[in-house]
Amino acid sequence: MVTEKSDEDVKTEEPGKKKSGKAPGTRRDQGPSGRRGGGGSVRRSRAILMMALFFGLGVLLDHFFLYPRMTSFACETAVLLATGSSVGDFTLYDYGDSPVPLSTLTASRVTLIVFEDKDVGSQNGDFKKRFGVLQKTLGERVVLLPVADVSNYNYWPAKRFVKDALRAAGRKDGITVYADWSGAGRTILRPRPKLSNLVLVDPDLKVLWASSGQLKPTEEDELLALVKSAAR
Repeated sequence: MVTEKSDEDVKTEEPGKKKSGKAPGTRRDQGPSGRRGGGGSVRRSRAILMMALFFGLGVLLDHFFLYPRMTSFACETAVLLATGSSVGDFTLYDYGDSPVPLSTLTASRVTLIVFEDKDVGSQNGDFKKRFGVLQKTLGERVVLLPVADVSNYNYWPAKRFVKDALRAAGRKDGITVYADWSGAGRTILRPRPKLSNLVLVDPDLKVLWASSGQLKPTEEDELLALVKSAAR
């Protein structure tokens, strides 16, 4: 004989209360992956990975950062633009990431563009000192323009490290090092790696001088005389 139970006899589970029993085969405190305490391990692993990434980038930039930087695209057989040719305009960026056309930086003055590996910064050290002395006498008619090819580092977070390095290099030498994030300068000027590359242009971006490597004393005299003549 089957008797019906009233609603009062049936105990319903109160909302928000968990059942006292556990489902067969289940474990408590399981994460989405089914492993106990997996979230903490994952977070620690990510933190270690990010620290290694930032440290690695710092070492990489310290070892390979060029003042300005060259890349493997500029092979040993690359040749600078010929004297008398015109330099194509391209965009550079200052420390604040503001775009500045090359033609704006060279307008109304003679400009010595420098592409140079930080490891060969002393290659034309004497000439740079002599150029600095001459520049003081000529004023704003002449300018030294270091350009850093940093196109290989145009992504976060490497870009931030490069900008800091450029700023530090500029403060050390009292000049602004402009960044070429697109690599256009490497394509247009065709500088040679591991050498001091000097390109002298007039206000119309016409090449007056182009050389790679250590200048001889007679070449230094010739280039300085050319700068003085072009700035008149």
